[in-house]
Amino acid sequence: MNKKAKNELKEKSVQDLKAMVGEKVKEIAKTRVDFMKGSIKNVRRVKTLRDELARIKTFLNAKEKGGLTNKQ
Repeated sequence: MNKKAKNELKEKSVQDLKAMVGEKVKEIAKTRVDFMKGSIKNVRRVKTLRDELARIKTFLNAKEKGGLTNKQ
């Protein structure tokens, strides 16, 4: 995830971040099923998705606790 994408996460609202978490969880589940079927070529995709989910959850947690503002 590049710096631009991280800045975009900082600007999103808590509701948007929660929606993104739900989407990523579904995408991870679908990718795992595809991986088990053998229909996925990029085997690192699951790890990449988990890393993205962790970043989103980090920003969500910071926003909920009030520790992250748009100025940072």
